[in-house]
Amino acid sequence: MRVVHIVSSLRGGAGIAARRLNEALNAAGVQSAIVCRSGASDAPDAIAVDGEHNNLADEAAQRVAWLFEEAVQDAYIAPNRSKLSNTLFTLDYAGIPIAQHEAVAGADVINLHWTSFFQSTDTLADLFALGKPIVWTLHDMNPFTGGCHYSAGCVRFTETCAQCPQLSGDPAGAAAAHLAERKAVYGNAPHLAVVSPSVWLANEAKRSALFSDARVETISNCVDPAVFNADGRVTARQKLGVTDKTVCIGFAPLNRAERRKGFAELAAALAILATRTKGVDVRLLVLGEDAEKDTFAFPAIGVAAVEREADVAAVLSACDICVTPSLEDNLPNTILEAMACGVPVVAFDVGGAKDVIVDGENGALVAAGDTAALAETLAALVTDTAKRQAMGQAARKHAKDSFTPKRQAAAYNTLYKSLTKTTPQAAARPGHAKRVSETAPAGVLAAAWPTFMTYTAQAHQAALDQIERNRNWAEKTEDNLGAARERASEFKDWAKRSDATLAETKALLEKTRQWALESEEALAKQRAHGDEMEKWARKSDAVLDERNTLLAQVQAWARNSDAALVQRTAELQEVQAWAHNSDAALAQRTAELQEALAWARKSDALLTERNALIEELKVWAEGAEARVSEGKTELEALRTHSGELQIRQSELEAASAALELARAELERRVSELTAALAASEAELDRVSWSRRWQRLMKALNAPR
Repeated sequence: MRVVHIVSSLRGGAGIAARRLNEALNAAGVQSAIVCRSGASDAPDAIAVDGEHNNLADEAAQRVAWLFEEAVQDAYIAPNRSKLSNTLFTLDYAGIPIAQHEAVAGADVINLHWTSFFQSTDTLADLFALGKPIVWTLHDMNPFTGGCHYSAGCVRFTETCAQCPQLSGDPAGAAAAHLAERKAVYGNAPHLAVVSPSVWLANEAKRSALFSDARVETISNCVDPAVFNADGRVTARQKLGVTDKTVCIGFAPLNRAERRKGFAELAAALAILATRTKGVDVRLLVLGEDAEKDTFAFPAIGVAAVEREADVAAVLSACDICVTPSLEDNLPNTILEAMACGVPVVAFDVGGAKDVIVDGENGALVAAGDTAALAETLAALVTDTAKRQAMGQAARKHAKDSFTPKRQAAAYNTLYKSLTKTTPQAAARPGHAKRVSETAPAGVLAAAWPTFMTYTAQAHQAALDQIERNRNWAEKTEDNLGAARERASEFKDWAKRSDATLAETKALLEKTRQWALESEEALAKQRAHGDEMEKWARKSDAVLDERNTLLAQVQAWARNSDAALVQRTAELQEVQAWAHNSDAALAQRTAELQEALAWARKSDALLTERNALIEELKVWAEGAEARVSEGKTELEALRTHSGELQIRQSELEAASAALELARAELERRVSELTAALAASEAELDRVSWSRRWQRLMKALNAPR
């Protein structure tokens, strides 16, 4: 089964209740979705239809309709309100057609909720013409009255709503005409079932002239006990700076200026309570409001509006008592939420409060408007911790047993199935969208006309101003684009120069690299030559060592020769004969000795030359090493510079790419603005205000 819920907004009590029902049905296996005008972000399967139009003409017509609706509220309803009530009063002449929306057309059951400022009687007629089963979940009295959302004790909705007491003046008879039009559309619809969350509102619907013959059921709203509980109480009180000895009284005034909410009565009761609880640390926990704006009899803690249900539960669980001082109400979500969190609720005995609060067991009920009784009831709970806790436990149990999403979904599912079985498969009747001038009485039209013309002129001027702002923005954008193009051109020229510089740097780097390679080759050759010189030096040292050894041998031999000569001379004197024979040998030996001495002198000269050469080689090697070190340093500097140049080139390329993207985005934006400007001008051309005014004047002058 496919169900679609129609609700103006998912914000506020009605929207929250509709969203919870939708979630409960989906969890139960029913294909459920929501169509709304605003607040669709609060539910994943919600569809917002405000602003959905087939063309610019439809959009302009819808805007004109809402301007007229606003003019009716400001020029006819507001000036004629009486002192009886200041609660919302709507006639709903303007609405958004949704009968052909795929979510509606494809549904098996349509479930209406709070539809003011979203659906008019005319667009609702299109929904009833679809021939589908329709369930209307009531969130206030408006669906069966001539315009009021709460009657403030008036019972004229049981007849015709003529001479509405909430309007001190109703020259056009708008309330009676509105109720009569509703009767004609869905007063006797055979496929309609009305559901009320409270017994009180169900009884009011049954005795209304509109739903007296309709099927009226009572199905309570739900609250998820898994979300709303006391688990976050300790943490919440710590965040709020509340001690265990402090007694917190919580309340959630959505609109303090709305008299039926009982804010004045609550303030009076709190003033009395202050005299009954001296010595007790009592704090007020004001949900969704800035408590510092008001002066209370007790210190107040203001909690800014919270959207997540878990956060709402945490704040409610921090309370010891919750008070709901409404003088006229259906069944506020706050009562069920507080009870599920284990907090007893004190409320005036009105509306649906008695459906969930059992006086003295899980909360307390006080006669409507009796501020003294309200103060005494609160005082009894403030000073009796055990009683508060017992009531809180009972409230939690009652919420878990009777107001769960599962129970609500089962009750609605049973109703849906019974409607689909008993509703014949009738062919959908074609709907027709009426103009606002055809639905509003002439007196309402006449009263609202000057204001409507003012609002229309203001809207027209606002549109012209917007077009002018768009033009100015487009011109500035074009100027900025031109400047950006010039800047881009400058960047391109700079990039070209940078490219040339980079090319030169690359060439220089290449030369430097080549020089470095050559330097490394020369250094290698010098090192090889040095190695050879070192080998030669080692060989020279070996030769020198050998010469020294030989010289030592010669010296030793010479000494030996001298000794032998002395001995030879002595022997010569003795053996002169033999000496004469040895003269030749002695002369030869002397020559050999002289040659040895000459060779020794040459070896000394060679050694001196070798030492000088070694010193020169050492000096040359030190110079070569210094030059190699300098070359390496220069090479590293050149390599670093090359890396910086490469990084700069990458940055330049990225900047150039970013400029190209920016230019493309600016050109695209200019194109879109040009198209939007053309569309706006086309819209102004198509929407001929003079023709619409002629139609409205014709309708105004036409006999009724």
